[in-house]
Amino acid sequence: MSASNPNYFPALTGIRALAAYFVFFHHFFNPEKVPEGIYLPGFIFGEMHIGVTFFFVLSGFLIHNRYAKKFETGMSGFKPYFFARIARVMPLFLVITVLTFAVIPFFKEVEPLNWSLLFFLNSSLLKGLFDITKFSGIHQSWSLTVEFCFYALAPVLFYLFRNQMIRYLLLSLFFLTVCFVAADLSSRFSDGKLIGDLHFFLSYTFLGRSFEFFAGCFLSYRLNVWKNFTSSFPLYTIAGGLGVVTSLLFLTFLRNGDTLGDYHPLGIGINNFLLPVFIVGFYRGLILEASIFQRFFSSELIQLLGKSSYAFYLIHIGILESLFSCINLDNRLISFLTINMIAIFLYRFVEEPCQIRLRKWYSLRFA
Repeated sequence: MSASNPNYFPALTGIRALAAYFVFFHHFFNPEKVPEGIYLPGFIFGEMHIGVTFFFVLSGFLIHNRYAKKFETGMSGFKPYFFARIARVMPLFLVITVLTFAVIPFFKEVEPLNWSLLFFLNSSLLKGLFDITKFSGIHQSWSLTVEFCFYALAPVLFYLFRNQMIRYLLLSLFFLTVCFVAADLSSRFSDGKLIGDLHFFLSYTFLGRSFEFFAGCFLSYRLNVWKNFTSSFPLYTIAGGLGVVTSLLFLTFLRNGDTLGDYHPLGIGINNFLLPVFIVGFYRGLILEASIFQRFFSSELIQLLGKSSYAFYLIHIGILESLFSCINLDNRLISFLTINMIAIFLYRFVEEPCQIRLRKWYSLRFA
């Protein structure tokens, strides 16, 4: 963590780049997109959707670390807290969403009513609540719906639960039960087509993914205790990293053709419940253990890539993917480098300035 800012963790900023790149590999290096004869690496890349779990655990850690103490005594700070979340996420997202919907008619025919409805659901982040719309607009932005569900619920949990971590676990198990009930009701009344089936609830909603956020909260809660246990060997960094790799390999072997490993019941358990535990250990190591891994993810270049990772995540498929197809750009390395350069530009000149100006406006308007 930074000596000047105890709430800033350089290595965890850097790890955001790795998480975003995992998702890039997941989308661009699936078996059907790699040369014949290297299907196993293609399967491994295909399971790198686990980058989303990295983000969810990190969100739980950062939100708990920064806000848990503030909300333990009451909800008076909810408005500035939630506005800060909006200022952080929404400006760049809305810019990319508008651009995406502006070019959709050039690539496929859409009914004006459907276009308007989809634009509303996307721009309001409601699209992730329905299976049939979760991949519309910015394909990968379904995860933002999950994030904002946590943002909205977190202050209430911090106030009600304080630091009684067993309650978070019990709530996660309750949400898991709700997934099964909701999936059953959905299948009875809409054949699972409108709201979604069990896999949708487990993989694409906060109900199914809550444990990942709560695991991050647990890391934040235990961090002060773990600071007292130092070691010259990066035990947790290596053990957590090996656990992540092992989870990835298990998901790979559970894969059935084009069906991802997390469609298997065991795969859901690994992705949603076991993997977050390993990521907590990995993050603990990156925060507290002085190692080559901590230095690498804290380096200036990786910090920049980490800070621009949100822009990278939003643009790596969608408009740019369609553009690359139009100009027959099949070189993955050139695509990767191009997306990174555009992401850095967007971070420097859109995301960061908008966030600063919105927060300044809010402080002047409501302080």
